[in-house]
Amino acid sequence: MLRSVRFGAAARIMLANSLMLIGIVLLTTTLLYIQISNAATRTEQDVLRASAEVMAGSRAIEDRDPDRIAALLENIKREYRLDEIEVLDADEVQPGVREGRTETSYRGGPEGGMMYATAPIRRGDEVVGGVRAGVHGDDVRSLFAPQGAWIVGVGAVTLVLGVTATWLTSRGLRRATGDYGTAELGNMIGYYQSVLQSVSEGLLLFDRTRGEALYNREAAELLGLPEQRTLHTVPLQDLLDALPAELRGLLSSGAYARDEFRYTDERVLVVNQQPAEGAGDTWVTTMRDHTELQELSGELVSLQSFSESLRSQTHEFANRMHIIASLIETGQAREALEFATREMTLMDRPSANMLAGFDDPVVSALLLTKLTQAHEAGIELRVDAERLSGVLRGAERDLVTVVGNLLDNAFDAVSRPGIEPARRRVWLSVSGSDAQGFEIAVADDGPGIAEEDIDRVFERGWSTKHRGVGADCGEGHARAASRGVGLSIVVQAVRRLGGAIDVRGGPDEPGDPRGAAFIVWLPGAGHGESATAPPRRTEEPGG
Repeated sequence: MLRSVRFGAAARIMLANSLMLIGIVLLTTTLLYIQISNAATRTEQDVLRASAEVMAGSRAIEDRDPDRIAALLENIKREYRLDEIEVLDADEVQPGVREGRTETSYRGGPEGGMMYATAPIRRGDEVVGGVRAGVHGDDVRSLFAPQGAWIVGVGAVTLVLGVTATWLTSRGLRRATGDYGTAELGNMIGYYQSVLQSVSEGLLLFDRTRGEALYNREAAELLGLPEQRTLHTVPLQDLLDALPAELRGLLSSGAYARDEFRYTDERVLVVNQQPAEGAGDTWVTTMRDHTELQELSGELVSLQSFSESLRSQTHEFANRMHIIASLIETGQAREALEFATREMTLMDRPSANMLAGFDDPVVSALLLTKLTQAHEAGIELRVDAERLSGVLRGAERDLVTVVGNLLDNAFDAVSRPGIEPARRRVWLSVSGSDAQGFEIAVADDGPGIAEEDIDRVFERGWSTKHRGVGADCGEGHARAASRGVGLSIVVQAVRRLGGAIDVRGGPDEPGDPRGAAFIVWLPGAGHGESATAPPRRTEEPGG
């Protein structure tokens, strides 16, 4: 039984290209040969016409001198390289010649036949005969034989070079595709696309040399890129322009990355990046979404902070109750009542001061917790909301992130070794209105930020905290996170709120706090989506 021959994709491409090349060469060679043959034939016909007309109009024909006619015929035959030339009577010429026209004709025979041109001999207006000049067909073909040989030779060389180039190309293609057929390659590409699209992690493949990039569906969702129904490469520069600043810097740098946290406007991503093995300047970047995990960690830290605050308040409340009970047992009821009244007044004063212009229960609860935390750490926290009218706009989660992290950083700054107890002070000011926007300012009496570090303060991973000292880590920090990410998270939250953030490394005027100050501007209800913040330093994570 005959078995069908199986051709791989490379063999099919080579066969198709070779057949196409042979057809093109044959067609081109044939057309050129025909064109040269026609040109040579027309040239020879012109020579025959000229020789016959010269003889027909000669003086020897007019004088009817046989000797002179014979001599002239021989001269013309030799000069024009003719095979035949003779004088004919009127009844021996074609009808067209008898009408006064020079006619050409062909007669078959040996040596390729004969090609003739016959010119009329006139006496006055009457045609009395004709002169016929002829040449063999082989002589005509010999005129363009060298050009024909060149055409055939060039066609053969072109054919050999083309087939060789096709063969070399097919060898390289076979090395890349193996001996798979087109259907197998199509199925394989479909399998690869299915695998890439089904991967739960975002995947970016980019070739720096070719300037091309490829990404899957998960990467499109994480990075806000256009989703592709079928995977195809996109220009690398277009992809970089569409990425957030942090990821754009990482991909442009060509640096290795291992479980690094990177931030976009909406997500927290864990990114890995390394070059592909044996693929030149091709890099592979994977990313996982840790936004929910980070939010959960933040909530756990907040709950821990609230829990510790409640535990401290419970302890203080128990001490006060013991004092009141002791006063009552010793018969000092008046002093017990005065003590209880005084303590209640002190406990309600901060809450009343804040809620007078700051009607946000979640953020107010956070501030009450921070007040307790500051009191326990020996830090004086001053909260000023008297110039606030209206309600802060935006997600409470982002507001808590901004205020909580800035206060934690301020607490850390004034808790560093070497800071005098009198300088352990932090200021929080909230002011503004719906018409003008809102301003949240957090300042401290800590060591401040050096001028050369101002531009780096918002970079992911940058921190002034020294390693290994537990007291430097405030209660509001997520201990499982990397160092120096607090301000990056703040910037991320500020951007989601549509605001801007500025930093001052130290006092600008006499009377200002000695340490750093962070000022956050947030839009009010009277600001549209296109509104812009007042001019200030607006930073992104990663510079």
